[in-house]
Amino acid sequence: MSPDKKPSRKAQIVKTLAKAGLSTAGSLAFGPAGGIAGTGLAEIVDQAVGKLRENRRKRVEQFHADLLAGSSNEKQQELLSRIANEELAGDMYAAILEKVAQDDEKAKTVLYAKLLRGLLGSPAELSVKQHLIRYVRELGCGDLLVLATLNVIGGQPPENASPAEKEAHLQHQQEYGEQGDPLVAAAVQRLEHGGFIVRASVMGGNRLDVTSLGKLLLEALE
Repeated sequence: MSPDKKPSRKAQIVKTLAKAGLSTAGSLAFGPAGGIAGTGLAEIVDQAVGKLRENRRKRVEQFHADLLAGSSNEKQQELLSRIANEELAGDMYAAILEKVAQDDEKAKTVLYAKLLRGLLGSPAELSVKQHLIRYVRELGCGDLLVLATLNVIGGQPPENASPAEKEAHLQHQQEYGEQGDPLVAAAVQRLEHGGFIVRASVMGGNRLDVTSLGKLLLEALE
């Protein structure tokens, strides 16, 4: 084969499947339009689709279990009644349930349940609630841990802190945000983009502050 000539798409697919042990090169038949016909591949696709549906169903079931967990029968009925009869509650439930179905990070399922309960009891503006629901889908558990950490170590130092303590407070924030961990750095960027933290310029560097929106998210997830 000429070094400038790339293998055809069909040949690449056959080679990839054969390498993965999913098929042999001779077990696939290609239609005239480039579609793939083959019992082995069809079975793999069916299994994959079935697995995706099963995982989605499990997440949805777990979400409802987490939503009602720890509540009395009376409280559970009250919550379900609000979802069924109140337009706003029903809309938030539907929006969060859609995120649960889409989000393959299983550990977040309980957080979605906490978010719905928290927002149903929050006096925040509707636009703020919608932003939180929309953006939590983009945040991973690691991002939320970074937000919780910054809520503890971030912000201004205590008013009665000495100059040395104030400097140490700022240095601690900077070391955390600039420690070279790419996951923390990426989390800080996502949290900034969502409006959950903000950089404040102070003498000696930048301070990472959790915004009121970030604090509301943490309160909703408690």
